[in-house]
Amino acid sequence: MYIYLSNNNTNMKLRSIIIVPLALAVIGMASVYPQVDYEERESLILDAVLQYLENLHFSPQDIDDEFSKQVFKDYINTLDSRQRFFTKNDISKLAQYETQLDDQIKARTLDFFDLSMEMLNTNIDKSKSIFEEVIDYPFDLDKKETIELDTDKRPFAKDDLELRDYWR
Repeated sequence: MYIYLSNNNTNMKLRSIIIVPLALAVIGMASVYPQVDYEERESLILDAVLQYLENLHFSPQDIDDEFSKQVFKDYINTLDSRQRFFTKNDISKLAQYETQLDDQIKARTLDFFDLSMEMLNTNIDKSKSIFEEVIDYPFDLDKKETIELDTDKRPFAKDDLELRDYWR
């Protein structure tokens, strides 16, 4: 609602009367409801998921090394299901955590997941640059080549050179 008064001084006073309390209210609300940091928020989410798994899941599982191995396998398959971003070297770096996931879950830490997302983002950027580079080269349609599209039969690229060849 806008009230028009002919005197500019009165207009400014009216605006100040409305804006100052509104600004103070916003500042007050921000101090009462502080931002939850990333680690605390993720820990709360993880806690809720664990409560669900332990109490409400129709077939609760023990959170142990076997659970950890299965989560690792499923997570990697989901994270790079078409094997376009990670190399065997990347997977071996992540595999160090394969039997530690249950311990990290219980401790409410997400070191493995943070590392995997950092590596994925780096590898996506690397793959984008590879794609931009190889798309400029003309295709040689006379060359006999094959590509395995079944990811169950195709392993992760052993290195960046093999990954580049995949993108080619």
